[in-house]
Amino acid sequence: MPIRKNGDTFDMFVIRLLEMEQCIRIIKQAARDLPEGPIRSKVSTNLKPMGEIYHQIESWRGILGFYLVGDGNKEPHRLHIHGPSFINLGVFPELVKGEFLQDAIATFASIDVVLGEIDR
Repeated sequence: MPIRKNGDTFDMFVIRLLEMEQCIRIIKQAARDLPEGPIRSKVSTNLKPMGEIYHQIESWRGILGFYLVGDGNKEPHRLHIHGPSFINLGVFPELVKGEFLQDAIATFASIDVVLGEIDR
């Protein structure tokens, strides 16, 4: 896991580059160790969710969560996706406090917000 000491925008940029290098190593390792045989499994398309469930994973932007409520029909009764960009944007005021206005653009870009995730 890449770590830097300053925590500024440049450090976030360098960490992103180091993370990409690590991802390339992981992909090469996975491709090398992939066993022979079929890579797809048969999944029923006749799913009828019943009840409710919440599951989250750690995506590269942060926690990505899915909340699903099903009433036994083919389509879910309710589906809510909890994207990490909205939460990540909350730290922006603290990051730019006391900084120059022109630095706010680079700081905002370093958070890597997807605007479509926060406009719901």
